[in-house]
Amino acid sequence: GWASMKGLQMVAPSTTSSSSANDPSQYIHLPISLLPSSFPKQAFQDVVAAAPVFNILVDRLSRDKEYLNNALGEVSKSDEFTGRLLQMYNEVYPSGVSASAQPVALGLHRSDYMIDDSIAGIGAGVSAKKRLLQVELNTIASSFGCLASVTADLHRYLLERFFLPSLALQPTSSTSIPDEFQSFLFSYLHDHGLVLPPSTTPSAAAAAAIANLPPNPTLVALPSALAAAHDYYHNPSGIIVFIVQPGERNLFDQQFLELNLWERYHKQVVRLSLEEVTARCELSQRGGTDALLLDGQHEVSVVYFRAGYTPGDYPSERAWEARRMIERSAAVKCPTLGYQLAGTKKVQQLLCAPQALGRFLSKEQCVVAQMHFTGLYGLGQEEMKEEGGVSAMAVKAA
Repeated sequence: GWASMKGLQMVAPSTTSSSSANDPSQYIHLPISLLPSSFPKQAFQDVVAAAPVFNILVDRLSRDKEYLNNALGEVSKSDEFTGRLLQMYNEVYPSGVSASAQPVALGLHRSDYMIDDSIAGIGAGVSAKKRLLQVELNTIASSFGCLASVTADLHRYLLERFFLPSLALQPTSSTSIPDEFQSFLFSYLHDHGLVLPPSTTPSAAAAAAIANLPPNPTLVALPSALAAAHDYYHNPSGIIVFIVQPGERNLFDQQFLELNLWERYHKQVVRLSLEEVTARCELSQRGGTDALLLDGQHEVSVVYFRAGYTPGDYPSERAWEARRMIERSAAVKCPTLGYQLAGTKKVQQLLCAPQALGRFLSKEQCVVAQMHFTGLYGLGQEEMKEEGGVSAMAVKAA
């Protein structure tokens, strides 16, 4: 009940084969775990510290035309979608991003990590230091930030309301704790380096675990970033446009943002698909720059993409025209074409090469970023032609 009340939901998928549209009046529960996952405290603090470095990397990459064209040249030949984005990037920014109608970008990124518990090379008696390795860095339509924040609240609620009282109500002679809760408690306390005396009661152990749940401030941070981008645009009556997919199932994650933007900052949001942008928006010279106008009167301050990352989001040439119009405008984009291209898997793979990062980051920043790199392998013709090469070996291993 708590989860439904708090909006941990998605639109139900279509149940009939004849209709591909999802029914926005039917909802299902978001898939969630009842207990938080446990991972080492230090590893978590490391990735939090690395986040600003990855954001700087994306921004510098997005402005480096030469690098992006070299990196994505081969991919563009075989992947029409990436090729078209790159071509538009080159057309919209002939003199570089800094000379454009809006050189400032907003990045709401999500890094995805997996725990590496490999103990290769660990000597006898030396414990392996678990690391979080980056699987990918999402630079467009990075979703579930708001719902993750609510899920963190749910975990705290379940631990405090149900697990703690049920442990406290057990007879003192009883030491039986549900197995899954016992294993959660054990791994959580171990990962956080919380060494408790053997005589510690289950209730005290659970209380220690709750006290160490990290906060998840996404529900505050994301709306404040969008509001800051709006304020930067310097038009108090400007509106924020969310670019969305028709029939979006992950509606609540987006509406949390919309609600918070209104309640905290009194900012107005309009939701449009790319095709609706073409029908309702136009570029207009205002203050010597190309303002994006909705319905001929409302100036758009920020365009936040929750669509546009997949070929299916461009069902017609009108959708591509919309993307070009937005990119050429003075509105602050989240993300820009450059940010989207910087987030491609190919660029991520190339950055894993030992010397590649030095073009964009200081020595110290390179160390921080590389700490979280895992093996990524190119599948281009050049990379695959060597039988004993790393790419061929990776494919074989897979």
